[in-house]
Amino acid sequence: MIGSTFTSVVNAFRLTWSAAPGRVLSSGLLTAVGSALPALTLWFTRDLVDAITGHSGAPAVVPAAALALALAAGFAVNGLSAALRESLGVRVVVEAEQRFIRAVGAAPLTRFEESAWHDRLARAKDDLDWRPVQIAESGIQVVGGLAGLASVFALVVGTDSLLVLLICLAVLPLVVARRLTSARLISNWRETTGLSRRGEYFRDALTSRDLAAEVRAYDLAGRFADEHRAVGVELVRRTDRIARGAALRILLTVPLAAVPLVLGFVLIADRGAAGRITPGEIAVLAGAVTALTLELSTFVDSLLELVEHGMFMEDYFALVGRARPADAGKGKGKGTVAGKGKVAVAVAGKAVGKVAVGPRAPGLAPGPPAVRFEDVWFTYPGSRRPALRGVDLTVPAGRVLGLVGDNGAGKSTLVKLLLGLYTPTRGRVLVNGVDLRELDPAEVRARMGVVFQQYPRYALTVREAVAVGRCHRPATDDAILAALRAGQAHELVERLPDGLDTVLGKEFQGGVDLSGGQWQRLTLARLMYREPDLWILDEPTAALDPLAEAAVFAEWRRKLAGRTGVLISHRFSNTRTADLIAVVEEGRVVELGTHDELVAAGDRYARFFRTQAEEYR
Repeated sequence: MIGSTFTSVVNAFRLTWSAAPGRVLSSGLLTAVGSALPALTLWFTRDLVDAITGHSGAPAVVPAAALALALAAGFAVNGLSAALRESLGVRVVVEAEQRFIRAVGAAPLTRFEESAWHDRLARAKDDLDWRPVQIAESGIQVVGGLAGLASVFALVVGTDSLLVLLICLAVLPLVVARRLTSARLISNWRETTGLSRRGEYFRDALTSRDLAAEVRAYDLAGRFADEHRAVGVELVRRTDRIARGAALRILLTVPLAAVPLVLGFVLIADRGAAGRITPGEIAVLAGAVTALTLELSTFVDSLLELVEHGMFMEDYFALVGRARPADAGKGKGKGTVAGKGKVAVAVAGKAVGKVAVGPRAPGLAPGPPAVRFEDVWFTYPGSRRPALRGVDLTVPAGRVLGLVGDNGAGKSTLVKLLLGLYTPTRGRVLVNGVDLRELDPAEVRARMGVVFQQYPRYALTVREAVAVGRCHRPATDDAILAALRAGQAHELVERLPDGLDTVLGKEFQGGVDLSGGQWQRLTLARLMYREPDLWILDEPTAALDPLAEAAVFAEWRRKLAGRTGVLISHRFSNTRTADLIAVVEEGRVVELGTHDELVAAGDRYARFFRTQAEEYR
């Protein structure tokens, strides 16, 4: 616990420094100066009192002017520090969020199948919009507190060192009480992550635009609100219990802190009455005891806050590691990794060692690739039942494979394995005869284009929503419009108020919503814009009417002719055009052949086809 907390604090400093090193230095310097000013004011106060009472031969105007300048400097330092902290805070938040979203974006898809990953993700992003700022401010306050402590400490030690010991004894109980409270808060936060996520789920369900119609149609608002409240009541109960314990500990520390302070002031009064110190020194020591107590307690508070924030962000730092945003997402180029080496392996954010990997295979040759599934097995994380069971399947280069079968048969899992989003539990996925694991995943996916059954609805302009299909390609209007025509979405754009510049969705000002079929056409246009060598369509036209569907498939046959393809569809009018059709059942390929061959065989495919044909008569 101590080691991980220390590491998180160090990482917090690195994060703050990497966000804006110049502002960190400036803010730290100003804080140090501001923290040293109270000791100077005490010093000048002593000289002023001694000058007024005749214990000093110097004129009173000199310390009075110095005291006024020190106070004015304090006002200026406070104002400048506030402005710098505001600027630094924004930069730290941006840096922290950049690291977070890049780390999550690079995480393998299997992570999103794990509930423990979602717990860690929730803790990592919790309070990300303010806790990094507090880390920055606490870190700077710690630096400034050291300067303030050193200056007041020097002032007190120079007069009476016994006072320093008494002040430390007064502050120590407060430190212990605060540390115990922090430990309990952290423990409670980790224990209630799943509960908090449940409450957030009901909150988001009530505020989601996608669920708004169904929530109202089924009158779910009251039920979901009650569920959210039940979670809140439990969280409040746990927090109140910790708060009561914290309050009790603080009350118990009051007498423990008061006794050393009383002894300190009695010591000052006794020495003043004996004439061993001047009136100015009496004023300075009385003020110094107060100042040192406050400085020490403030320093300890800042240090404990920094430790506390570091503990709260342990999951964040475990997730993002030390990668800078500028480095994240960048490869070393296509086909440039050669030779054997070792790569670090992490499970749930924790490093578990290194494993040897073989040399990267050369990049894929230009043109449509050939694909082979070789005795492929796959089981989803947390599941005992394999989703795929010994699949053997070949898609020749430039040919189209149709996949048919019931929901849950394993068709979409095959697609995700082909994209490299999952790795087979057993067996291999080969592209041009090379194991997919030996190829650069980014290069392979750059040659593929996919339309998933649950297609995204990007809240972007029409131009941007199409251009993300190939985001590294300069987006010209001619290319965008050609893709829209290929996806049968050009007439849609002509009716939109701002054409290609129309914002989609109601989330932003001036946005225009689309129907399900219109969103799907836009998704198809994005695939056409990508111009992949291997295209994958997972129920691509489910939301289109029959005429639009026929037009889209006609365009595909023209646009994608000669390229390798995989088509998943429950409509046999679509899959019958494939060069080869595989019937998938319970994770196995149970039939394989052309449409005519499978119909002639009179088995599962034939029954499916005849049943569907009857529905259209």
